[in-house]
Amino acid sequence: MSAVENNGQTILVADIGGTNARFAIMDPGGHTVRAETLQVADYPSFDEALDAFLAGGPIRPARAGFAVAGPVTGGRADFTNSPWTIDQQALKSGRGFVSCLVLNDYRALSTYALSPPQDDLVEIKPGRPLAASPVLVLGPGTGLGQSLAVPDGDRAVTVPTEGGHVLLPAATAEEAGLIALMREEVNRPVTVEDVLSGSGMERLCRAIVRRRGEEPQDATAADITNGAKAGVPHFRETIDQFILFLATAASDAALSTGARQGVLIAGGIMPRICDIVLESPFAERFVGDSPMADYLADIPVHLIVAGDAALRGAFMAVRRQISA
Repeated sequence: MSAVENNGQTILVADIGGTNARFAIMDPGGHTVRAETLQVADYPSFDEALDAFLAGGPIRPARAGFAVAGPVTGGRADFTNSPWTIDQQALKSGRGFVSCLVLNDYRALSTYALSPPQDDLVEIKPGRPLAASPVLVLGPGTGLGQSLAVPDGDRAVTVPTEGGHVLLPAATAEEAGLIALMREEVNRPVTVEDVLSGSGMERLCRAIVRRRGEEPQDATAADITNGAKAGVPHFRETIDQFILFLATAASDAALSTGARQGVLIAGGIMPRICDIVLESPFAERFVGDSPMADYLADIPVHLIVAGDAALRGAFMAVRRQISA
């Protein structure tokens, strides 16, 4: 089948973070025709990464949807955690797309969030979802993304937020001490993203080691997650505390947004430590002992374990654009 024959049928989608750029071509039913993950650091610009992906096959879709890790204004995104930029209008005119959509990656996840396949999810906390209420999506990766899906008949209003940049709260005196240590490092108030992200996990680990009176050694987020699963004590303590901070952040965000249909945890980090999350007191911390404990007890929390959720969200957003 030639590229021209595919132009009106297939859709080019991408999920672009600070570390990975995941590209895919999907058919009209949402099935993946071809997919590839590229490393952002290997390409000076988004256009060069896009060219590299398209060079891998003959298909040139006429429509595209790009989910990006950062705010989108007027169809343009300057990435929060990489030097890339992407401009919807420039891509449409320069690449000859019939339509081109650039949207925040968590807006794409919100588009996906109201009807995710059950096989994509692992239950962290049961609940009794309130169907007419919003769904909150948040997750640690290179940064911390957060968005809201608000039901509107057969559609949803998607609201990307910058909830990752709110201040990180402490639920215990020990957590307050860790936050104080991390504040010394960042030299300002500590935000949720300062801890609930890949670099944040590394920062948290350093604080935990310093609290012991020891000198921290260099350890990447991958070192920490792998070490935690292998039983290395200070790495496991880091992951346990990371999960508790995430539960607090998710609980606060659910209360602030009225997300009584549920919370979905996304991002690249959490699926790698799914077993530890399931053993953890995440649910107890999420509910807590506040006056709103009964409210929070009814909110289900699931972990998205599907790696292509944002790609499918971008596909769904393009399809909605077509049918609008």
